[in-house]
Amino acid sequence: MSDQPCPDEQATANDQPAAMISTQPENSTQAEERLEGSEAEQASELLREPGLMTIQIEYGGREPVCMKAGPTDTPLDMRQFLSEIGETCHTTWYQLALGEAILNDFEELGQMEGIHDGCTITLRDLPYDEASAHQHVRTVRSILVSPPQLCSSLATNAATPSWLQPQSTSIQQLADASQSGCSLAGLLHSSGTEDLPKCVKSILLSDYNPPPGPRKLKGDLFYLKVHTLEGPVLHLTASANGFFVNETSDMCFNPCKDTRWPVQRTLVGLLKMASGQFKREYNSLLVPKVPRHPFQVCAVPIQANDWLVAANIQHKPNPNRAQEFVNSGTCAGMNPGSALHDWNEELQSSRELPRSTLSERIVRDRMIYKAVVDFLEAGQKGAVAIINKCIPSLNPAEPVKAHVFVHNSIFYSYGLDGRELYKDLGGDETARASTSNELTGVKMLDQIDVEGLYTLATAVADYKGHRVQMQSIIPGVLHGENVSKHLY
Repeated sequence: MSDQPCPDEQATANDQPAAMISTQPENSTQAEERLEGSEAEQASELLREPGLMTIQIEYGGREPVCMKAGPTDTPLDMRQFLSEIGETCHTTWYQLALGEAILNDFEELGQMEGIHDGCTITLRDLPYDEASAHQHVRTVRSILVSPPQLCSSLATNAATPSWLQPQSTSIQQLADASQSGCSLAGLLHSSGTEDLPKCVKSILLSDYNPPPGPRKLKGDLFYLKVHTLEGPVLHLTASANGFFVNETSDMCFNPCKDTRWPVQRTLVGLLKMASGQFKREYNSLLVPKVPRHPFQVCAVPIQANDWLVAANIQHKPNPNRAQEFVNSGTCAGMNPGSALHDWNEELQSSRELPRSTLSERIVRDRMIYKAVVDFLEAGQKGAVAIINKCIPSLNPAEPVKAHVFVHNSIFYSYGLDGRELYKDLGGDETARASTSNELTGVKMLDQIDVEGLYTLATAVADYKGHRVQMQSIIPGVLHGENVSKHLY
């Protein structure tokens, strides 16, 4: 690479006003002071942005909840806020409306008409379909084992690393722990799920699923079987309008509505009416018994790995966990209803965001980080599914080590010499090392962050003695399309 400036840079420098050109050579101290002053000015501009506003959110005719929001927040941030507070965490399928207007989930609040300090936004219920009703049940199950106050994986998973030690009570102690260093076992925390109150024995899909044709025409989506703490078993119906108790028993199918309880919009609302112990335990579930440090309830951007901790000897039966495992599409590495990603579009569009000011660089880094983390999470699930033989290859007629896979818009290949390119240079061992070197090269190019230079999302996974390389798909490479030109 040449040290000479390019013509565009020379033209830019020559176009500067004479008053901006220094006649004295600038030493390193002056340059650092000027840079620090520029960063300070940008930070002050960031702080001078429009302040927060208080927004009231009404739901179900109850007392509205208040949320602090900024002009750059979106209705998606409101949905995230509502999913983390006890009053609305069990409400899932709705629209956000301002008066008669439905809010766009991706539009910033500062660009919406009528959004101001003290305004009121309403939750409008949407009719359930089969997918949204199943998602609602999964959300309720998740709340019962990980309530919103304990949203951090530190509270429910013992395999999440954290510098926050049990004895750390101040920021200074936290900083000292990060500098002193300790073993991996010292960074892991014991799970707190055993101390949570138990609200219900199990929430399972009924053996009478799927609903017969005549009941589907009447709006039945599926049936649930709930074992309450009192002992009786409740058979519930999920419909477009909500959930209700039917008159079915283990021996006889009777989908007619039980007149003792009305239809409820949420599953939690229905169980509160039908089970007194569920109501008492659920209310205590949302109140943390032990005050927690802010770092403990803050979500940790590190995926938990269960193999980091010793095996739990007391592995107890849990019908909820077993059925969730069967219905979650674990073998395929992706939930059946999850949307496909265009990883190149997400990553490159994030890199093309402006970065001239401090606030723009913060937004750009956050978007790039989110795209990378989402890619790694999806890639890890796909790699595990490939090693477990759950995904068929694109070229089954070729040798196994030459197999390639496409799953969730990610291209996978084994870290082996499938094409015999390194036949005389070490074979599979050289190919395995080559994948590591290629990943290192991509990381270096990403760190340089040259404008106009883009790389594929790349990762390497080692699992059960196998190495899998994963990359985002080059547009058109699988179908031979000539939609656009790319330089590699």
